[in-house]
Amino acid sequence: MDPETRGLLENLTTRVEALTRSVEMIAAHVVRIDERLDKMDARFDAMDARFDALEARFDALEARFEARFDAMDRRQDGLESRMDRLETAMREGFLSVSDRFTTFDMRMRALEDRIDRINGTLEVLTEESRAVRADMEQVRKDMANLNGRIDILSDDMRQRFRGITDRMVAIEQRLAA
Repeated sequence: MDPETRGLLENLTTRVEALTRSVEMIAAHVVRIDERLDKMDARFDAMDARFDALEARFDALEARFEARFDAMDRRQDGLESRMDRLETAMREGFLSVSDRFTTFDMRMRALEDRIDRINGTLEVLTEESRAVRADMEQVRKDMANLNGRIDILSDDMRQRFRGITDRMVAIEQRLAA
């Protein structure tokens, strides 16, 4: 083999080895990206689990409220029937006017106490709802940030692959020449 051809082959071999090292570096980079994506998937799975837990918690709260409202309806029905009996008794003369005012006053206080307890429960739920809303907003911000980072990474990878393609074309042109 003549020295010029041998020189060209050695030059070509050196370039192919450099290209092989570049491809290996890119492959290692892709593996790191894969690992990071796996970590992100795990984080998303954890977030899904948290959302499921929150949803179950809201369902439990809703069931508790329904049970409480049903109990309040039953109590109210009971109170209404008691009031009907009291009115009948008063009409029949079994209760004095003083007893009627006392009973009415006690029931009003009990109703006000129940309303105060319900207001307290509603305030707690309102605060918890605000906290969940704030958490959701943070998750939205984190997702937007993550999407931006993935876009940057995607652009970087496209640029690197363009560089490899340009180098391969240049090598092919040199080999063809």
